[in-house]
Amino acid sequence: MNDDDTTLLVPEHTDTELEVEFNHIKAWAAANCLHLNLSKTKEVVFRQPRITYFHLPPAVGDIEQVNCFKLLGVIFQSDLKMDSHVHYNIIDVETRDLQIWLSRLCMAVRAMAVHRLMSWVLWTDE
Repeated sequence: MNDDDTTLLVPEHTDTELEVEFNHIKAWAAANCLHLNLSKTKEVVFRQPRITYFHLPPAVGDIEQVNCFKLLGVIFQSDLKMDSHVHYNIIDVETRDLQIWLSRLCMAVRAMAVHRLMSWVLWTDE
């Protein structure tokens, strides 16, 4: 069984380090016969959007640090903006609209072809 829906949130000011909390999650998963897929595990460090200087802390182990991630269908960005989520959804809607338009076009072309075929069949029967 995989435990791939785990989210760990650690505040900036805390008595516990991120690596310690992450080790607790790994130990809990192992104790409950769950496997954490570390190759799919990502780390994001949230920051204020308008900050001019930002010191990115070192990554935990071999975990990749990313600027955005998708959780429950929402794309979160490290700078707390939502433009990636909005852009993704606009592209998704446009793609669906195009698919609907193309399927309607195909149905119309098929209907015209059937109509012509039926006209030809009726014309040749006379």
